[in-house]
Amino acid sequence: MKAIGLVLAGFVISAQALTLEQALKNAKPLSYEAIQQQQRIIHSELSKENIDIRQDYQFSLDTQLGIRERYNDSKNDSSTYFNIKKILFDSEYQADLDFSKSNIELEKLRLDYLKLEQKIQIMRAFFAGVLADLEYDYLTQVLALSAVRQNHTQEDFSIGLTSEVDLSRTKTQTQLDLAKRQQSESKQILSRQRLADLLGLSQSPDELDYPQLGQYLSYTLKDDNAWVKSLEQHNSVLKILRLKIASLKHKKQQKQQSWQFKLEGFARLGEQVYDREKNGSYRAGIALSLPFGNEENEQEIKTIETLIQQKQTELAQQNERLSQDMLDLLLKFQATSKHYQALKIEQEYLLFNLDKASLEYEMRLSRNIGNAMVLVTKNDLERAKTEFKLALLIEEMSLLTQGNIL
Repeated sequence: MKAIGLVLAGFVISAQALTLEQALKNAKPLSYEAIQQQQRIIHSELSKENIDIRQDYQFSLDTQLGIRERYNDSKNDSSTYFNIKKILFDSEYQADLDFSKSNIELEKLRLDYLKLEQKIQIMRAFFAGVLADLEYDYLTQVLALSAVRQNHTQEDFSIGLTSEVDLSRTKTQTQLDLAKRQQSESKQILSRQRLADLLGLSQSPDELDYPQLGQYLSYTLKDDNAWVKSLEQHNSVLKILRLKIASLKHKKQQKQQSWQFKLEGFARLGEQVYDREKNGSYRAGIALSLPFGNEENEQEIKTIETLIQQKQTELAQQNERLSQDMLDLLLKFQATSKHYQALKIEQEYLLFNLDKASLEYEMRLSRNIGNAMVLVTKNDLERAKTEFKLALLIEEMSLLTQGNIL
């Protein structure tokens, strides 16, 4: 039935038409905001690498050429040493490493969210372009019908079957419909340009293929608790807040542990000329650094506890807000689904009415086929709006659950 409606609307699908799949696949790799987010991830990964380097073996070569004055005598003070150092354990290192890993995960979550947002932006822009095409086709049919009615009224007026007022009214309506179609044409051009800008195209696409939305139109809601669980488990905002809380708790635990220490192994190979008889050619050992608690550390712990409470409150607020957002989307989805089913039923009636009008037109019993065609085209336009709205509602629900609603 949709194919019939599109033909009647004069909407011809070109073999070279841009599809929604192509638009999503060939769009600019990332938005500017997403590119900046990707750069933050790279910076966070470099920071983690710098932390890892602290645990690696450290090598150095120390050389010195000089003399040392001793009373009235001078001694050769030259030396050459090859040093090896390795941190065996550092509690602060582990805390910094955990924080760095958590930060990378947070940045990647933000990037995934931005990518899903970009997908919705492209879909919305593509749908706007298709709707502009369908609206133009619909208004073209409306204009054609007005012109036909004007001609019929002109014929009736010439033989005295209608008044000059009726003729003037039909002419005015034709001019109004012409103005609406001109506005629609401008809207069509603007929507194509916006889509081209979003996709990074040098010029606007000539044709837009009607999108295949089978997975959206056949989508059914799961049980009432499924979306709640998916929201709590996968929502990026909630996951980010939980990671921040976990990181702060870990940091607090590190501050509270009195056994914090740093254990370092070292070795030095070489010799010095001065007092050579008192110093051998190598030195090796283990160095232990064991800090004790102080008031500054206690103050830092209190500050962290305050931050944890703030983040926990924010987590509860965000969970409540997002749950309400998801519920609103679900209610809109249910209402839109019912409206879509009603339009499908209406389309069957309109197609039957069009077949009947076509038969009457062929038998010269009626000349009102144009109105029946316009009603079918108008229904096609309304169905397209409803289909696109359903798809966007599902994608917005998917955005709230980080892609886990579909």
